[in-house]
Amino acid sequence: MTKRTLKQKNLVIRRAKVNDCKVISKFTGGQKKDMIKRGEGEIRKNIDNYLVVEHCGKVVGSVGYHYYDNNKAEIISFYVDDDYRKNGLGTGLIYSCLGLILSRGIYFVFTLTTTSNLFSRIGFKKSNWDIFAPVLRKKILKDCNNCLRASGPDDQRCNESLLVFMYS
Repeated sequence: MTKRTLKQKNLVIRRAKVNDCKVISKFTGGQKKDMIKRGEGEIRKNIDNYLVVEHCGKVVGSVGYHYYDNNKAEIISFYVDDDYRKNGLGTGLIYSCLGLILSRGIYFVFTLTTTSNLFSRIGFKKSNWDIFAPVLRKKILKDCNNCLRASGPDDQRCNESLLVFMYS
């Protein structure tokens, strides 16, 4: 399939539904080796924390978020199908996700990503791992131990950047 030029009227960003769990799990599992695999059960349990983007009724991208104590949240499981990239869908998903997080009074958002340029354009800044030690310990126990590439930020094989968004 070739890259698509999309018409906005055919696009919908919405909260994920239970019947989206399978496709979100597919996005996080087989599509990119850099992503943390999230099973359908985990996604279903946290379905209220996921958004999807549809084109003509087909789910072509997703993003999720996870809350930590200390008023911090992480953007997780960000993916847009290769055929639908470079059309603003990823930007729309991230802005929508940020809106939901900020509406809950969480003003400190971070992500670990290989797509740092996109997040930087939205206002995320690269940050030092050390200032996030308590939250990252929880993150590493929850996610990094399941990564195919590395076991955490201290592992030299980790290719993700830590980016932070602080709303003031």
